[in-house]
Amino acid sequence: MVVRILFLNAPTRFPTNPMPPLGIGFLASILENRGCDVKIIDLQVEQVSLEKEILHFDPHLVGITTVTSTYPAAIEIARSIKSVWKGPVIMGGHHVSFRDAEALDTGLVDVVVRGEAERTIWNLSRALQGDIPLDTVQGISFKKADTIIRTPPAPLVEPLDELPWPARHLMPMQKYREISELTHVLMSRGCPYSCLFCSCTQMVHHTHRIRHPDPVAEEIRHITDTYSFEKIAFFDDFFTYYRDTVIELCELLTELSIQWSCATRVDYLDLELLEKMKDSGCFRIFVGAESGNQNILNNVSKGTSLEKIREVASFTKKVGIDLIPSFVIGLPWDTEETIQNTVEFSRSLDVGGVWFLPMTPFPGTPLYDEAEKYGITIIEDDFTRYTTRSIVATNQHLSVNKLKELYLGALLQNPRVRTPEFM
Repeated sequence: MVVRILFLNAPTRFPTNPMPPLGIGFLASILENRGCDVKIIDLQVEQVSLEKEILHFDPHLVGITTVTSTYPAAIEIARSIKSVWKGPVIMGGHHVSFRDAEALDTGLVDVVVRGEAERTIWNLSRALQGDIPLDTVQGISFKKADTIIRTPPAPLVEPLDELPWPARHLMPMQKYREISELTHVLMSRGCPYSCLFCSCTQMVHHTHRIRHPDPVAEEIRHITDTYSFEKIAFFDDFFTYYRDTVIELCELLTELSIQWSCATRVDYLDLELLEKMKDSGCFRIFVGAESGNQNILNNVSKGTSLEKIREVASFTKKVGIDLIPSFVIGLPWDTEETIQNTVEFSRSLDVGGVWFLPMTPFPGTPLYDEAEKYGITIIEDDFTRYTTRSIVATNQHLSVNKLKELYLGALLQNPRVRTPEFM
């Protein structure tokens, strides 16, 4: 019997440039390689009747991927599915990895996959077909009677080159191309640092893994030839962690004549590396500057300095790369004075654009899980607003109204403020 699996990407309210959901793309490729019949519907860009899709495809299981801002939509999707179909619904992604009980308690989600799912998905599909006991599958949570069972974490994918290419042939690539000339590729996963506001490091246990440059360049060539994208964004939290590997990749990218962007830390950039990146087609780099006050940088465990941010800003301007630093407004130690420090610092950098984002404590981060310890008050329980565009929490120094005033002031005082979009 061929197992049929349907993957759904939950939609968000925030209008942004949608990108192919690489996470379920990897899972789809793994399952196809095992002989499964897989279908992907990206509800960010596709308008479909889920009831008709379910009845027509008749899947053996449905998987929904979600982040915090799409979690409410994901639950409503599960509700819609359960109204016409009684098979198992599984859910994965950052939000439910840290709040599995919340999803399971709805009665609409049968299994939560915690963390990376590539080592889990095949055995989970076997278990849900009755081939192996469910409690032998690593990295999942499910209910048995009224008790939540959490199996041991699944191992991370290591080496990362074991991953197949995401199943882009199952995604509406033409729709993405109509929206943007840019698409994304995974070069590495993770970050070893411990910034208090980041859930990504918690998902991968502060590890960092990177692919070999050759298959990455081959994948990029395939994407540009097959789907006609003109720019690539590396879908990495920390692109330049392995400097020598990045330089090796730059040599390959030079041959491809493709423009590309990435996100990284300023303390892993230097003039020589930036020159090589520019020569190979890098046109934009995103960095988390976070604050214009050194004490606050220290308090959030950023591990970098204002001086280094200034240096990298001057280097990128010299080589001709667009640097976009992002700053968080309303961190636990922020006052009216420190926020003004941040605004003034952002102006002094003289870069092409900056982002100002209100503090958003995501589940799985110390700022959310230990909010009281950091003097944070969560004022918003509507997760659709957890987009880093809305004020959802305040600190002990600033009222909601004052924080709104300072956030708006930050946007107005720096003429180079950009609206965040994906890379």
